[in-house]
Amino acid sequence: MTVFLSVVQASLLPTAPEGFKIEEIYTADKATEGSWVSMTTDTQGRMICGSENGDIYRVTPSKLGKGKEGTKVELLHKGFGTAQGLLVAFNSLYVVTNNKESAIYRFQDTTGDDRYDKITKLKALEGRGGHGPHAILLSPDKTGLLVVCGNHVKIPDHFDTYRAPALWQEDQLLPRMWDAKGHAKGTLAPGGYIMETDPEGKKW
Repeated sequence: MTVFLSVVQASLLPTAPEGFKIEEIYTADKATEGSWVSMTTDTQGRMICGSENGDIYRVTPSKLGKGKEGTKVELLHKGFGTAQGLLVAFNSLYVVTNNKESAIYRFQDTTGDDRYDKITKLKALEGRGGHGPHAILLSPDKTGLLVVCGNHVKIPDHFDTYRAPALWQEDQLLPRMWDAKGHAKGTLAPGGYIMETDPEGKKW
């Protein structure tokens, strides 16, 4: 079994559990490729990586024991948007962007040439940054998608259903004390949420 890890620097490499060996297969050049902030794997065992500068890469790892020798890196899409969430599922690559145009997208290969040629926006999101939209995951029953949003993402007012009644409010017995540096000032409960949808993004 192969487990892919993304680390900031070599000194942060974890200790390998018994039966595992750690190999460095690629180091992204921050000057030309940006800082890689998300990663998933496709059905062929290749890594899909998202950069903060908006580029999306595909990495085909070298053979076991070869380290960096033989690793192949392809630029799949340039300048798309900071992909904080990536998932390969339902013959698609799902991308959650976290920038001025935060949204959930579906990439598809409609020609069979191993390139994503069709991009569909499933839902626009209002909010960005470190507390913005992030991971996209396969639902536990493997029939849909889960998208994790932080407390700086406004909850859409057009969900089809809610797991809890949309009647949330806050009670304050004492005067509110906002963060002294202004972080999240004006952001009220609920803080962050997880939304579920089908592969086509038709029901939320």
